[in-house]
Amino acid sequence: MVRTVLCDLLGIDVPIIQAPIGSATGPELVAAVSNAGGLGMLSVTWHTGRDTQASAETFSLTTRPFGINLVINNDVHDKLEICLEEGVKIVSLFWGEPGRYIETSHRAGAVVIHSAGSVAEARDAVEAGADMIVAQGWEAGGHVRGTVSTMVLVPTIADAIAPTPVIAAGGIADGRGIAAALALGASGAWLGTRFVASEEARAHEIYKQRLGSAHADDTAYSELFDVGWENAPHRALRNSTYKMWESSGSLPSGRRPNEGEAVAQRPDGTPVLRYSSSMPTDSMSGDVEALVMYAGQSVELVNETRPAAAIMEQLKTESERAFDRADGERQFLRHAISTLAYRAGKVLRDAPAGFGSFKIGEASRTPAQILAHMGDLFDWALSMAIGKEKWSDSEPIAWDEGSARFFDALGKVDDHLASSLPLACSYGKIFQGPVADALTHVGQLAMLRRLAGNSVRGENYSRAEIIVGRVGPEQSPGRREFDRENETGPIIFERKETSE
Repeated sequence: MVRTVLCDLLGIDVPIIQAPIGSATGPELVAAVSNAGGLGMLSVTWHTGRDTQASAETFSLTTRPFGINLVINNDVHDKLEICLEEGVKIVSLFWGEPGRYIETSHRAGAVVIHSAGSVAEARDAVEAGADMIVAQGWEAGGHVRGTVSTMVLVPTIADAIAPTPVIAAGGIADGRGIAAALALGASGAWLGTRFVASEEARAHEIYKQRLGSAHADDTAYSELFDVGWENAPHRALRNSTYKMWESSGSLPSGRRPNEGEAVAQRPDGTPVLRYSSSMPTDSMSGDVEALVMYAGQSVELVNETRPAAAIMEQLKTESERAFDRADGERQFLRHAISTLAYRAGKVLRDAPAGFGSFKIGEASRTPAQILAHMGDLFDWALSMAIGKEKWSDSEPIAWDEGSARFFDALGKVDDHLASSLPLACSYGKIFQGPVADALTHVGQLAMLRRLAGNSVRGENYSRAEIIVGRVGPEQSPGRREFDRENETGPIIFERKETSE
C-alpha cells in the first residue's frame, strides 16, 4: 500500500489511523491496529489516574507506535503527564485550546496531532506548534467539531497549512475512502466507526450489531446526548431515545421526556442516565440500546464485526486496488516524461561549441537561457508533486552543466512518480504545465540548432525506443525519419526540390 510522509513521521507502515472512539477503545484494539502496520489510538480522557494503566498495558501488547487521545475541554494535564512518563510519543488532542498540551508533549519528545473542524482552528493549532492536523468532516461519528464536509474540508485545510501533514476524518470506512483522502491532499486517513465494529472494541454487542445493519440516513447530527458533555454536537444512530425525543417535538434540555431516568448501569452499579454522553460498552447492562451509539455516515459501509487485523488487511487491499485504477494516469505521465527525455537528449547532445550563447535576434533567448528555464520547469514540477509549489528563475550556466541539471530535475520528478508517494496535484496539471512547456522548448532548441548550422536528425518518434523510467541524458540510438524496411528493402524518402 502507498506510503506517505505520515508513515515516516509516526513510524508506521500504512497511513491508516484508528480514531480514539472513546470508551470503546482499549489496549487490545490499539495494539491490534498498530501490529497490523497502522496507528492505534487509545482514548484516556475518561480514565482515572494510574488505576487503569491503559497505556502501560498497551505497551505490553505491542512494540509498534501507538498514540493516546485527550479531550481538552477540561484540564487533563495529569493524564497527559502519566502517559508521557510511561513513554507515549504520539499525543492526539481534541475540542479545546491545544497550546499548553503541545508544549508539555514536545518537552517529552512527543509528536502532537490536533483535530480541527475548520481552517481557522487548523491554522491556530499549527501556530501553537501542532505537528499534524486531523481535518474532521461533518460526516464523522461521535463529537463533531465543524460543519463542513470532508470532501471540501480536507483540501482546504491541506492548502491552508502546507506543508504540515493533514489526516482526513469523516465518512471513511474502506480503502476507496482512504485513496480518496490521499487524492484530496491528506497524508493519512482516520477511521472510527469501522473500528467500533471490531472484535477488540469494547463497545456493547448490541451497539456493534446496530452498526452492521445501519445505513447512512440512520445517523443524526444533534446535541441530544449531552449529560456529561454539554454544548457538543455529535453524530449518532437514531435509537429509541432519539425517536422518543423526536416524537415529543424535539424539546430542549430540561423538558425532554424521561430526563434523569437510569436506563443502564456500570459493573459497580453506577447508573447511566438517558441522554448521557456515555456510549454502551461491553461491561454495561440494562437497556443499553437507549444509550448514545455514535456512528458516522460511513456506517453504510460497515456490514459486520471483524478482528481489527482483518479490517486492516481489507483496508490495505482495497486501497491498493483503488490506487491501481489511478496508476494508468501516473504511468502515462511517466511515459510523457520519458518521451521528453528522449527528445531532449537528441537536441542537447553533441551541440556545437558556443551554441549556448547563439542568438537569432536581440529579443530572443539564447539556448542556454532556454535550457535553464527547462530545469526550472521541473524543479517547479517536483514542488507541485510534493505539495510545496514554488517557482524560481535560474541564470544560464555552461551547456553541459545546464543539461545535467535539467536531466537531474527530470529524474527527481520521475522518482517521485515511481514511488508510492501520493501526488499533491493532478497528473494533468504537471502534463499541461511543465511537460508541455518543456516539449515546446525542445522544439525551439531543435530549430535553433538548424539555424546554427548543426541540425538534429529527424525521426519517426512513434517508432522510438522510449522506456518508462529512462529519463537520463543517455538514450537508445535514434532512427532516421522514414527509415523503415519492407519486403523489398528500405524505402527512402528524398527531399523534393522546389522552385518559385
